Amino acid sequence: MRGRGVWVVVAVLCLVAQFATGLFVMGNTNRVVGFVTLSLGFLGFLLAIFQMRIKGWLVLVGLVVFFGTMVASGLASHPLYLAVFGQTTECEVLRVHEVDTSRTNSEFRYSLRCGDRHHDDVKLDTYKHPLGEAGDRIPVVFDRHELVSPAWPDQVGVGKAWLLPLALVVALGFVAFAATRPLEPEPPRRGSAG
Repeated sequence: MRGRGVWVVVAVLCLVAQFATGLFVMGNTNRVVGFVTLSLGFLGFLLAIFQMRIKGWLVLVGLVVFFGTMVASGLASHPLYLAVFGQTTECEVLRVHEVDTSRTNSEFRYSLRCGDRHHDDVKLDTYKHPLGEAGDRIPVVFDRHELVSPAWPDQVGVGKAWLLPLALVVALGFVAFAATRPLEPEPPRRGSAG
């Protein structure tokens, strides 16, 4: 059981890293770091549940739980964080430009003046239409601690906040259930016939 305890800790740390990634990395513009962190968290979680030597169907359940918590974290973390630590500021749009993000997608980026602060290349997810033109005044929610990217006020709120504790309870419940399951016997090793 002692060796299994190490893998339980690894699984829990991978889940925590996933929640943090949803907030602090995916809530910013550095998608590469987010992808790498999520990939390492996924591989670590997968390794941990395999090392716990559980039945095959539990591995599949673990994958579903992991991806479910990833979706919940991605949907709820950033809006909830800004609802708690955000501050709405009236900003003047200095410039709006459209940036191609792929062959089929593009997004709007803004240069804003908010009081005495100037913000360049601000991405506000506006569902394919600009928030305003140069000279317009728009409200923007900024993080007081400057850890995550700003958002449009309609995107900030606690509406999906229930997803986070639900996902955390389900994920930790799965790890606890998997950790208390009987060990699957290791397959016999084939030795060289002599």
